[in-house]
Amino acid sequence: MPRVVRLWRDGKQVPRWQLAQLKVEVGELRIEACNDEHLRWYLRRASLYNFSQAPGNGSNVIPPLADAAVLWVSGNRMSISGFERDDLLQTYAQTWLVEVLPAEVTEGADVR
Repeated sequence: MPRVVRLWRDGKQVPRWQLAQLKVEVGELRIEACNDEHLRWYLRRASLYNFSQAPGNGSNVIPPLADAAVLWVSGNRMSISGFERDDLLQTYAQTWLVEVLPAEVTEGADVR
C-alpha cells in the first residue's frame, strides 16, 4: 500500500525541517490518462484512493495531480510531480514523495 507525503503547500515548497511533521496519506495509487474537464484535453492524472469506506467506489484521499509525471524511481520510493486544483479551480504545483510498502508489511499493521 503506497504512503504519500505532499511536499508543497499552497504552491510553496515545504521547508526541509518541516518534512518530518507532514501528514502521511495511505491509499491505492493510480496514474492514468484521462480527459480533463476543465482544460478539455487528455492528460495523465495521479490519484490516491481510499477504498476502505466504500468498496468499489473509492474516494480521493488527497487532491489528484493533473499532468502528473514520475520524476524518479529508486527501490520502493518515487517522486511524482504535477498540479493540484482547489475548489475554486486555482492551480498549485505539487510533488508527492511515494513509498510503496510490501504487502506483508501493510497487512494487519498500522502504517501511520
